[in-house]
Amino acid sequence: MTAAKSTGSKVGKKISNYWTVSLGSAKIVKNSFIYKNQNFKKNQRVKKLKKGTKIKIKGLKWSNGGYPRFKVAGGYLTTNKKNTVVASAGSNKVNSYIISNYFGKHAKIVKKIDKRFPKNKLRRGLGKPEGVVVHETANPNSTLKNEVKYMKAHYKNAFVHTFVNGSTIENIANTNYLAWGAGYQANQRFIQFEQVRVHSKKNFAKEINNAAYYSAYILKEYGLKPSLAKKNKTGTLWSHNDVSKWLGGTTHTDPVAYWKASGKKWFGTNYTMKDFYKLVKAYYDAM
Repeated sequence: MTAAKSTGSKVGKKISNYWTVSLGSAKIVKNSFIYKNQNFKKNQRVKKLKKGTKIKIKGLKWSNGGYPRFKVAGGYLTTNKKNTVVASAGSNKVNSYIISNYFGKHAKIVKKIDKRFPKNKLRRGLGKPEGVVVHETANPNSTLKNEVKYMKAHYKNAFVHTFVNGSTIENIANTNYLAWGAGYQANQRFIQFEQVRVHSKKNFAKEINNAAYYSAYILKEYGLKPSLAKKNKTGTLWSHNDVSKWLGGTTHTDPVAYWKASGKKWFGTNYTMKDFYKLVKAYYDAM
């Protein structure tokens, strides 16, 4: 299954012959051209790229015929696998593993909206979030089912919109309204989801993959572009730790420790919001 055009638009034939991920860089394995726009006409060729050339990928855009094109400096490049090889994950081993094994194979979003959750408008109004906050439960012994059950029983203390693990994306609260998961400043701005701790290399990769897809889906759904949280309080992709540092109203640091420990244990490397952003951006570009 491909992540291509997950919004339901036209998709070209034999799409499996094309890269649908926009991370990292591309190596030209057959002489190719950069074109002025994504619809590729001979009179719009901008530059010839010789075999062996390496070029940075800035994003992905789809042609009118339903084929993905790499956004590169100066225009657009074919994603045909006969012409290009993608060095896909900005060197992070977690992302590389996900791209090779799970990208485009995310869980479906299951909506089980519970009516007991309060319906309070976000600060910009109904259905106008400003981004996404990533959490993790910090409970090594729990399951998604148990976390959802507990949150429904204790929602007056705190609740989020959605839970994610390696096999499931379960949306329990209406994302058009705010949740109570990261302090007043974040609650009135963002859609929030919790990752449930998993205990294997495979499930951690699948969980990050699901989380990235869900983040991209939410951003696309609400007309927002992916951007990392910043000290000046801008950005659409936040961790709970970012909220604590730059918005306040909370002191939690998740998912920093969980990602770091899991990345080190199974991949020999840290995993950060910068790495996560690249995966979110890849999914966003493929939608």
